[in-house]
Amino acid sequence: MDEPEVRKPLAWLPFTPRGVAAFSTASTGRILLVQALVAVLASATVVWSLHLAWFPAVESAIGNLPDAGDIRVGLLDWRGPETATLAETHFLAFTVNLTGRDQPRTTSHLQVELRARTFKVDSLFGTNERIYPGRSITPLNRPELQPWWGAWRLPVTALIAIGVFVLLFLSWFLLATVYCLPARLAGFCANRDLTLTGSWKLCGASLMPGSLFLCAGIWAYAAGTFDLMKLTLVFAMHFVLPWLFIAAGIWALGRDEKARGTGSNPFQKAAS
Repeated sequence: MDEPEVRKPLAWLPFTPRGVAAFSTASTGRILLVQALVAVLASATVVWSLHLAWFPAVESAIGNLPDAGDIRVGLLDWRGPETATLAETHFLAFTVNLTGRDQPRTTSHLQVELRARTFKVDSLFGTNERIYPGRSITPLNRPELQPWWGAWRLPVTALIAIGVFVLLFLSWFLLATVYCLPARLAGFCANRDLTLTGSWKLCGASLMPGSLFLCAGIWAYAAGTFDLMKLTLVFAMHFVLPWLFIAAGIWALGRDEKARGTGSNPFQKAAS
């Protein structure tokens, strides 16, 4: 009598140990489909966050620019007050400071300060000051930048969404490739039924919970629930979560019956 066929678990939701383990025997198309859905959600989260948190400050700063001015050959040609705040929100601020003296910092998480020959970026992670490009002319006035932003806002949004999507796929591929060897070794030591290809798929699936966790952190930050420090903590934790799911997924796999060995004890003959 033929033995009943053992149905493989359906690989669809990699949010539990069994769900992650199921991807070790799933098709490559299945893991790519799930990763594509998560990448689309992540891209939408980033775009929504930019429109909610950052773009209003950019539009306000452009609206407060003078009628004339530019950055010409490494020098700021400013036709307004020596010090000015162009825009200030909870997330982003744009200021002008031609005096060269340090000014009180805004309460924004990120501040861009335009100086006579340099621009300075202040954030939680420190200060970075750079000189302007020395061989170009960049318009810095309302009549030119307002129509430019109106024309390029949608294309910029689309490019950001596509960039996030592609970057996620590349990073997931590289991380799964790096993680699969230690995961395969762990599966071997734990006597689990896990091939090298299955290990790569399992690792690829284990990256999804961390990515969704980061998406939730970005959403909470843009909504004002998280501050920048909490978002940084979420970003660090999203690298740890995959290893927890890899370990749990390997443990949830069935034992490798072929690796158990059914032969006689090799030490029995030596003792006789």
